[in-house]
Amino acid sequence: MSTVCMIRKPNKKDPSSPRSYRPITLEECLGKLLEKIIATRLQDSALRHNLLPLNQFGGRIKSGVIDACIDLCDEIQTATSQKLYVSVLCCDVKGFFDNVTLHPLQTCLSNMGLAPHLVQWITSFASNRKVRIAFNGYTHSSLDKPNRGVPQGSPISPILAELFAASALQLFPPSHPVRLRAYVDDHTLSTASTSLEENEARLTQAYHTLETHLASLGLALEADKTELMHFYAKHPFQRPINFNPERTSNYAFTLPLLDGSVMKVSPVPVLR
Repeated sequence: MSTVCMIRKPNKKDPSSPRSYRPITLEECLGKLLEKIIATRLQDSALRHNLLPLNQFGGRIKSGVIDACIDLCDEIQTATSQKLYVSVLCCDVKGFFDNVTLHPLQTCLSNMGLAPHLVQWITSFASNRKVRIAFNGYTHSSLDKPNRGVPQGSPISPILAELFAASALQLFPPSHPVRLRAYVDDHTLSTASTSLEENEARLTQAYHTLETHLASLGLALEADKTELMHFYAKHPFQRPINFNPERTSNYAFTLPLLDGSVMKVSPVPVLR
């Protein structure tokens, strides 16, 4: 049985909202050690057999958020040196770990060629879990967790969630004008062209494509966390990259959502 601690998220002002907290699962040491061993072997298999696209920078051996930032900065530097406008749309998968569905995960891992006994172990790991909720000094005795999601805080959860959603990162091939990068559940869509209008058209279509595919997996993008930034260099080879408010600060994007509503995203000077 695991203990789930409710950790208050930074910059969340409403303590009565469940979305103001992050559930972190604390597990027994021996169980966590076994999960770490399995996670390391999964990461090694993902690397050797190309199970994870290269644009997923999280949960991989010898890869991290710095690599994602360097890759994005290189794209921006190259484009701005050619006097192109670069637009970057950042989006977050809502409840990424909690919404990994068990049976589709089994199918996904089997199709990737993982050994049947390993898939069976992962199925057992994610099924019929019991948890205690610890919050504000109070610990609930026991709760049966539904067979959905993987525990946030477990060493094996990131690689399982990433394998589950790996198909989304293959939506845009290298020849596509839009690039998609991910660090676990944080995604960025970026493109460069001679106008912000062209960037908006590209990213609007790409956002819709990504949102539709994630919905087919039972996942969704969190609209409230979507952010936009534009880059433009007045002079080629200008260093460092600068946010140029004179040209780009007022150009917001309008994104249609799957529920039929429309979301307006204004550019920001700093990404979270």
